[in-house]
Amino acid sequence: MSSGTLSILHISDLHWSEAKAIDIGIVRDALISDIREMKGAGHALDICIFNGDLVIGGQDQDLFEKAFKAFIQPILDAAKITRDRFFIVAGNHDFNREIVRSEDYIDQGLRAKLSDVYTVNAFIDVERKSANLSPALKRMTNFSEFYKGLLAGDEIRNDIFLSTHKIEINGLSIGLACFNSSWRATGEANGVDQRKLLIGERNLDLAIEDLQGCDLKLALSHHPSEWLHEFDDLAVSSRMFAEFDIIFNGHIHRNYPTSKITPTGHAILSQTGCVFEWRDHFNGYQILEIDSKAGEVEFVIRSYTDIPRRKFHAALNVADEGRIKLSMPIKAGKTNGDVEKILRTTRPAIRSAASTHIDITKADEISRVDIRSAFVCPPLRTGKHRTTSTDNTTNTVSDIDADKILQSTGNYSIAGSRESGRTSLAHFLSVMCSEGACDRPRIPLVVEYSVTRLTLNGLRQTFHNYLGTERSSKVFDDSFKAGDLLVIVDNFLGLDIDKKADLKKLIAEYPGNRWILISEARTNGQDPKSATSDTFDGFQPVQIQNLKRKDVRALSSRWCAVHGKDENKTFEDVLAYIRHGNLPQTGYIVSLVLLAVHQERQMERV
Repeated sequence: MSSGTLSILHISDLHWSEAKAIDIGIVRDALISDIREMKGAGHALDICIFNGDLVIGGQDQDLFEKAFKAFIQPILDAAKITRDRFFIVAGNHDFNREIVRSEDYIDQGLRAKLSDVYTVNAFIDVERKSANLSPALKRMTNFSEFYKGLLAGDEIRNDIFLSTHKIEINGLSIGLACFNSSWRATGEANGVDQRKLLIGERNLDLAIEDLQGCDLKLALSHHPSEWLHEFDDLAVSSRMFAEFDIIFNGHIHRNYPTSKITPTGHAILSQTGCVFEWRDHFNGYQILEIDSKAGEVEFVIRSYTDIPRRKFHAALNVADEGRIKLSMPIKAGKTNGDVEKILRTTRPAIRSAASTHIDITKADEISRVDIRSAFVCPPLRTGKHRTTSTDNTTNTVSDIDADKILQSTGNYSIAGSRESGRTSLAHFLSVMCSEGACDRPRIPLVVEYSVTRLTLNGLRQTFHNYLGTERSSKVFDDSFKAGDLLVIVDNFLGLDIDKKADLKKLIAEYPGNRWILISEARTNGQDPKSATSDTFDGFQPVQIQNLKRKDVRALSSRWCAVHGKDENKTFEDVLAYIRHGNLPQTGYIVSLVLLAVHQERQMERV
């Protein structure tokens, strides 16, 4: 009988150098002694995860081998962990900084070029097909050669960006994705790299596809998500929290395990400390005891004291008795491989459609803004709504977030006034769904009600036009029959009773798919008892509200980040325009005002 348990030794940030070899050896010996005590206390230590910065600098390939022989191998021997159960990622000390410094023009060019999800994905695709490392990635050569020597040959994939592995322990099928977060790092001091690093959405997609069907999924990267560029953080973190159970990081030199819930999912963050900086530094490591059946992870956190005992002990400064127990909802079986493959190829089209709609400047493809960074979701409210002008029923309303709508399993009808940003909201929901922020993996489809025949053939054609997928007819038929779609019907209007009946029939005949109807607010529009309403029985009514002041500031800030304008001045100008013109404070109107402010400063006529 399988126990469904897994014991992980988690260490990081050794910074091995020959100059510090004697002091490192002192800490190593204390660590070996502590690991043996932990083994004797019942900790199985099935695998070892090392989260980067193995060496002080990656200029010398031999340094990696020396660090492994002098430190890692003795640790593995003490834990009785074989080399094929040792998993490592590159840190910002593990690449050749001399290359970065001597060829800084390459780094400057990449920072300008790799400015959004699309260009990063395209760059990764080209590099992955290349037989040799380009000048942009040569900094990783020494680590890459060292890493190849560690592999047992049973990895699913291995390249400069990502390696994926499947192993089985105690009846658990375990998938590990080792992401390189350092391929865009310079390694310079004072946080120079913060918010400039990249993992790449494409690598997340491939990892998820490689590890489908695993009971437990573990993601490794040296840097926490806060070090990624904002657009990469949005694209990567949403997918990571949706699909992985535990995320392992190093870099920040402190033990801080947490359980984090985001709009896209719930994951455990195993943030481990630095195993060696210098002897009187806070050197530490941790053990994870995972019980998949109970849905729990216990962290056993250890720290080193140099004087007087040169010994590791319970990290009482981190947690009582040096232990923390966190709940862990296992995501086993959540990933649908077929849907993931479709989303990987269609996600760019979904984003492009959204960006085209919200970009009122009609910018070219390169300078077009991304909806996740340029759109602020308006406040949404759900509850009972007034059905007639003489209805005195008191509204019972409550706020609801877009992510809660997507994560539920129900259908919704959303109503908003003119210029409230209904279509922008439709595209925003579609992008969020494509990135995993849904009750399960689904393919989003935005349908314009006024021009779409709501029949199987009509939806099939819309599917092809929206996603541009090859063999789209078969893809649509299989997905729709399997209930894998989220259909967002924009500008829905129930006045055409026959057309509404066609939609109702379609919903009934293909259960499992989810539906969101978006319409202009009108009397009786949210009343399911009315034959001409803009909803159906069982659909939860939601109303779009005006933006709050903080939402206007957020939208102004994001606009200024794209166009290089003064944030505070722009925000005040926007509010002045809205007050002077007595305009509704909606997302669409605020976007128009931002454009007006921008063009007026350049002496252009609005």
